[in-house]
Formats: sequence, C-alpha cells, structure tokens
Amino acid sequence: MQMNLAQLIKLLLVASFFVPSVNGDNENKCVPDDIATLPDDCLTIEGKKLIITGKDSEMDKVRNKLKQVRRIESGLEVDGTDLETFDLLPQVEQILNPDGPAIIFKNNGKLQRILMPKLLALNGKDEDVQFENDNFPSAAYTEVTSSRDLLILESKSRASHSRKECSAGFFQFKTEESSGMNAIVIGLIIACVIAFLAIIGQGYFMYKHWNDNDDSDTSKRSNEASEKLPPTAGSKMEDPKMK
Repeated sequence: MQMNLAQLIKLLLVASFFVPSVNGDNENKCVPDDIATLPDDCLTIEGKKLIITGKDSEMDKVRNKLKQVRRIESGLEVDGTDLETFDLLPQVEQILNPDGPAIIFKNNGKLQRILMPKLLALNGKDEDVQFENDNFPSAAYTEVTSSRDLLILESKSRASHSRKECSAGFFQFKTEESSGMNAIVIGLIIACVIAFLAIIGQGYFMYKHWNDNDDSDTSKRSNEASEKLPPTAGSKMEDPKMK
C-alpha cells in the first residue's frame, strides 16, 4: 500500500511528540557514580546508593546537583559531613531502598536538623532510617526542633507502610555510646502519643465551639421571634401619649 505525502507528513508530526518525551525521561534518570559529575537536572536517582560526603564548603555544589531530585530508588547515605542542617534535597518526594535502610546518617559530628519539606514516602528493607555514630540522635534527645524532625520522618515512614500507630521501629541506632538511646525511643513514643492527644483535643474544641455558636444562634433567633409576636389579650398595651 502506497503512502501519499500528506499521510507521511502526518505520521512524522505524530512521531515528533513522542521522541523528545522518551529522551527527556532518560536524561532525567541518573546513576550516581560520582556526585561531582551528576547532571544538574536529575529527577530520579537509580541503580546505586546516593552517597553524600564532604565538608560544608563543598555542599553548595552538591545542593545545586540535587536541587531537582524527586525520587531516590536505591537509598541515601550522608557520611562524614560537618553539616548542622541537612537540606540538600528540597524537592525529594520518595526515598526507597529494597536492599537496606532508605537513609543512613553516619559520622556527621554536627548534624542537628533534617529538612526535606516535600518528602512523602520513606521505605527501606527493614528499618527506614539508620544512624551510625551520628550526632543527630543526641540532638533529638535534647533539642525540640531535632525531635520534631525525627517525628516528621516517622510520620512519612508510617504513611509509607500504612501503619496506624506511631512506631520507634522505623529507625535503628548504631553507636559506640548507647547512653540515652533508650530514652530517645521512649521519648519518641511519648511524643507520638502527645501529638495524637493534641489532635483529639483540637477536634473536641472545634466541635464544642461549633455547638456553642449553634446554641447561641438558636437562642438569638428565638428571642428575636418572641419580640416580634403581637401582645396577648391579657397584656396591657402602653399608651403612646404616656411617654
């Protein structure tokens, strides 16, 4: 069957819509052999664990490389940095690892904050987060902001595993100094309970406030209706001339 010129042009136009999208998709998937040579437009990190290491002075380059990453498929490891705040993945939504922890924080001597504002899913093989000789667990034990960051990670882990209850089993500590670690686990569970009770209390307050307003409106409407009723036969009408 012969194809005329109009049909050929139409076929080429249709094909042009598909070819760039396939190439673009491939360009946005990156294997992190060396973070220094990673393209700046990666959306998905796949094939190997993403390892972040180095001094604070080098982190601006790393941050620029990772600024668009939305999905990490083989885990994340942050090792030996002097970061106080980990905020290198502002757009990441999913961190997964079928072979181990989704995230490992290791030998970060100053780490106090973990900020990933877009994170939705955190899913590792056994535990989702592992801390190894890292400063963050100590910070979470003493600082409210660090404890809050840990609770946020737990909530993302809970949602990923469809757990209904807060669980300290989502993370693991590997440290030479174990003092205070049990207290952190207990503190996390207590914080989860407090957060749950706070949500219930807020719901009760809103319900009571709504009921009080509804009762007040009903009483007001009843009073207004009573004022508009005509006087009864036995009531004495006031003579306007007496005013």
